[in-house]
Amino acid sequence: MQDSVVMAGKERTMKDEEYCVRFPLDFFDDARVKVIEAMPSGDTIICLWIRFLFLRVRVMDMDADGGYLLRCEDGRTLTEEELCRITHNPPQATHYALSVLDRFGVVPSETEGAAR
Repeated sequence: MQDSVVMAGKERTMKDEEYCVRFPLDFFDDARVKVIEAMPSGDTIICLWIRFLFLRVRVMDMDADGGYLLRCEDGRTLTEEELCRITHNPPQATHYALSVLDRFGVVPSETEGAAR
């Protein structure tokens, strides 16, 4: 895989702000997506799932207070509160969406298999 590409006459690398995300062509055919779409706030949950792809979230876990922590590929850790600010969603909607995505196993957990 190439580390850089020439776009609009300028060489760009993965470290540049603009980059491509590989999106599965059959994403909306996934059974989990279809079930989530039919749920209350399904569109919000799907939108959050897609944002995870852009944020490169690799692990989702719980903090001591029962809130979610997202660990990104680049080493960043996002709290539920930070995710609310990024997505402009209220805390209750964000927590609900994260709990649904967690239940469907969208993002692996470091404690996967352990009771939460």
